[in-house]
Formats: sequence, C-alpha cells, structure tokens
Amino acid sequence: MSSIVQRLRAQVAARPGDPLSRAELAAALHEAGAAEADGAWQKARELVKGCLQLGLIDPASAAAELLHRAFARPDDALLLAEVSAARQGSGDLERARRLVEAVVAAEPDALPARIRAAAFALGAGEAGAARRWIEPVAHESVETSALYVQTLLAQGDTSGALSEIMVAIERYPEAAVLWELLGAAALERNRPDTAIDAFAEVLRLAPERPQAHYNLALAFVRAGSRMAALGVIDAGLEVKPHDSPLMVLRQALLPKVT
Repeated sequence: MSSIVQRLRAQVAARPGDPLSRAELAAALHEAGAAEADGAWQKARELVKGCLQLGLIDPASAAAELLHRAFARPDDALLLAEVSAARQGSGDLERARRLVEAVVAAEPDALPARIRAAAFALGAGEAGAARRWIEPVAHESVETSALYVQTLLAQGDTSGALSEIMVAIERYPEAAVLWELLGAAALERNRPDTAIDAFAEVLRLAPERPQAHYNLALAFVRAGSRMAALGVIDAGLEVKPHDSPLMVLRQALLPKVT
C-alpha cells in the first residue's frame, strides 16, 4: 500500500471522528483500487451525517465535497445536497436543488433524489415543480404518498388531496402522517368531524407527534366543542406541561366556556 494511504490511515487513527480524514482515506483507497474503499466510503458518509445532526457544517461540507469528487455516485450527490441545504449560504439551496435534479435526470427511478427534488421545490413555494417531481412515484411509499398530498394541498387541490389520502391510508393504515394530512385537508374543506376522527387516530398512533394534541383540540374547536377541546389540551399538557401552543390555545378558549 502506498505511503499516502499509510499516512492517511495514521491520520484516521489519530482523529477517528473527523469526516474529512476518513473521506481522504476513502478517496485514496478508491484511487488505488483497494477492496476496502467501499467500507471507508460508507464510514465517511456516516461521519458526515453525524456532523450534520450536530450542526457541524464545515467539516461535513469539506468531506461531502471530497466524496462527491472522488466517487461521483448518486448517493454522494444527495449527501452533498443535504450539506449544501444545511449550510444556507448564498446559492447553497439552489446548488442543492441542481444536484438532486441532476441525479433524477440521470436516473429517473432514483426515488430518494425525486423525494429531495420535490421537497426542495415545495420548500421554495414551487408546488407545481414539486408535483412534477413526485407524481411519477407518488404511490411508492408512505413518504412519497405524503409528499404528493402536500403538493396537492399547496396547489389548493383539497379534493384531489383527500382522494389521494384515502387511497394511501388503505395501503398504509398505521402511518400517522397520512392521518395528519387527512385531518388538515378535512379542516380545509370545513369537515371538522372527519378532522376529529383523523387527528384522534394520529393521537392513537403517535401521541409523541409535536402537534397531535393541538390539532385534535383545534378540530374540536372548529366543530363547536370547546369543552372537548379543553379536555384534549389538558391531556396534552399532562404529557408536555410547558407546550407553548397548547397553553396559548387553552388561554384563548377559557373565557369562552359557559
């Protein structure tokens, strides 16, 4: 093995948590055609993701750039896109979008890239573009179904969104996010009873979801059942005593109780 690889091995041993050192080693092993290059590549990616979770953007960015140059795999483009989006500098989000869109252009069946392309477009307020990215794979998973419904809601197509949600729930009845979207669409269509049923199901499936109690309480308010809403709020505050949205909603409702 070359002296460069040996030096990089020593560097990784000295700094095992440094994603850039691991990426440099992975790149050198890849260039040398070493069988262990893939393992080093995977470890470097894991360290980049760990840095992102900790908010350590600079080391994650340097390592992701190197992996993208050295390996040029779709996964590397997606990882660099995630880092670019997290960095939030001038042009970073646009670069992230270009990266994922290029992956889709090269590999139309690349599901993670389509999901990220749609999410970036939706975040930029471009619901039409988001729909074009996600519609071809709308029924592939819970995530794609939910994202497709979100694009329909963003376009104001609540009727279409409701139809898609019902189809998705038949496939994935335990997916809390779909019941949550059903509740949101039902409120948009002024169907509070449907929203109550949907948000109650969210609370059953995933009581830890941040707005589970709040959404159900709001649905009861829309149905004219303020006492029921207060009951849900109080139950939520037992679980999350200092939840600000619940406390604000409770305060708003108290004077209206007769």
